[in-house]
Amino acid sequence: MSIIIAIKDEEVDTIRDLIRNLSELDYDNYEVIIVSDDKQEIFEKYLSIPYPKNFKIVRREVPTGRKAGALNFGVNLSSGDFLVFLDAEARVDKDFLKHVSYLLKYNVISLRLKVRNAQGIGRIYSYFTDFSMSSLFRGRFMRGLYIFPNGSAFAIKKSILVNIGGWKENVVTEDLELGIRLALNNIRIYYFDEPSISILSPLNYYDLYMQIKRWAYGSGELFLDGLKLIKKGIKGLEGFLYVIQWGVYSLFLSIIILLSLLPYSINVYIFIISIIIYGFSLLIYSSKNPKEADLSGIIVVFAAMIGFIQGFFRVKFSWRVTPKIHSDNLTPNSVEILRYIFFIISIFDILLNKYSFFLIMFLLSITMFEL
Repeated sequence: MSIIIAIKDEEVDTIRDLIRNLSELDYDNYEVIIVSDDKQEIFEKYLSIPYPKNFKIVRREVPTGRKAGALNFGVNLSSGDFLVFLDAEARVDKDFLKHVSYLLKYNVISLRLKVRNAQGIGRIYSYFTDFSMSSLFRGRFMRGLYIFPNGSAFAIKKSILVNIGGWKENVVTEDLELGIRLALNNIRIYYFDEPSISILSPLNYYDLYMQIKRWAYGSGELFLDGLKLIKKGIKGLEGFLYVIQWGVYSLFLSIIILLSLLPYSINVYIFIISIIIYGFSLLIYSSKNPKEADLSGIIVVFAAMIGFIQGFFRVKFSWRVTPKIHSDNLTPNSVEILRYIFFIISIFDILLNKYSFFLIMFLLSITMFEL
């Protein structure tokens, strides 16, 4: 088996701990390939870390194709018949590959993620991850629906990946895109709770926002690709809705903003009831950890809306690796801009005597200033 990890801008300690963790695997025949897209001076720091003979740490001179390009580079270097893809912060038990070896007959597998730093904002992220694994992965798999790979915990027979064309380069969520192609080619992904893979949560609201925005961008970017799934019938339609899920999550907010810009209003009672229902759902989401994650539901919705729209229209996107150590809780530029846009829209609404829309847009503006 070959374990492939693409890295960029990672802390040296993160890579050192990754090598230590994977070098302790209790398995006879495996290799680890770490592909770096870093500058030479950063890469040389990685080379100072001692690593076993079955490890390869290489640097791409021309880092094209985003993360997918690095993964394809690693695939070309691999000698294993079965490929396991992990992220830099992933940590596994020493029997991990033994458990994976029992699953080789399934050809393509997706594994469970568990958050290991479940304190502070990590607590709500851990809840979110557990819910996703149980419902969007295990629950959907048990119902025979399409499962889409998670790039942090995914394994596939090398010949299948090569025959399907490898990872598609220059897309933001390369794992979701691969899942679409596997489904269209009638290649099933099997989900298993064990062995699980330990990951890290974002450490502050800014990093959470950027993580969700990246996923949502990929969801919007792959809208047309996902649309092809509809030809698979009801199962394909459900798969398409999964692909665009981040747009669905923020659909209500998007509609409210759109209606507030139109020169007519809606029945005030319908408006109030819908706001109450939506607000109650956010309250439930946020209340899982009211002391640390009171804004998490709002952050997820705004990040989903902004990211999905940017991805749908293919706005230029640059990705920053989620820090593995505490950093300043900055405010994203898109949030800064949206604060004032909502305020301007609220003034526009009051001039049109759309008082209900004025109230909600004004409150949204205030909410954005709290982020």
